[in-house]
Amino acid sequence: LCTAGPEHLLITELAPLGSLDAFLEGHEAEVTIEHKMTMLQQICGGMAALAEAVLVHRDLASRNILVFAFDAASPASTVVKITDFGLAIDRHYQTHATVQGDEVPFRWMPPEALRRRRFSEKSDVWAFGVTAWELLTGGDIPYSNLQDSQIQAHVCGSNRLPRPNGCPDELWTLLQRTWAEQPAARPTPRGCPPWWRPGWRQYAGVPGWGWGPNGRRRWERRREKGSPGKKPFFGMARARVSRGGARSGPGGGRR
Repeated sequence: LCTAGPEHLLITELAPLGSLDAFLEGHEAEVTIEHKMTMLQQICGGMAALAEAVLVHRDLASRNILVFAFDAASPASTVVKITDFGLAIDRHYQTHATVQGDEVPFRWMPPEALRRRRFSEKSDVWAFGVTAWELLTGGDIPYSNLQDSQIQAHVCGSNRLPRPNGCPDELWTLLQRTWAEQPAARPTPRGCPPWWRPGWRQYAGVPGWGWGPNGRRRWERRREKGSPGKKPFFGMARARVSRGGARSGPGGGRR
């Protein structure tokens, strides 16, 4: 951070491949289900880190995911991170926060946020489900057949996004849980991805990919000693949050 001068400047790491929504537009044919599962695991890791910091992002969407590395032949080499905290709020000592205003991402918001502008860890989980839907559809706009003014009535009327083509059964079940009407019925960020289940290994570029490299090594060392304990969710959770990111209006990008 540089404050010497007429303008304050913040230097952030470079994301050479840009935002995820733009990346999908130009590389849709190269992004396989294995790449997408890797991206979703890393996004969940970033969400878990934010939840531990007691922050609510409020604008999780593919436009606010930066792509740092991609190899069409190696899904495990993919690196994405969450960015753009212009709408983020600190909820220390409270379970949720009420924030007024209309400059909000309607298409990524749950019923309680649409009705009462009530945001929490569970509203971010809902937005994760919509972001996953964007990724699985190759960058489609949620509820593209509706105007912003119609979104509240549609979502609060128990209508949800359709199942993307090729979406695995377990992942679709998870997405439906993230869109539960009641916040308490949605999983937590750490409870979102069932990566430890053996059936998910078929989507992996390398064995145990969902645990994160550090977490996997720690678990293997414990296993060698005869006390492996629980398999870790996110070995690199804190590394999946980017502190910067360009903005293009309130909340960044399209709505």
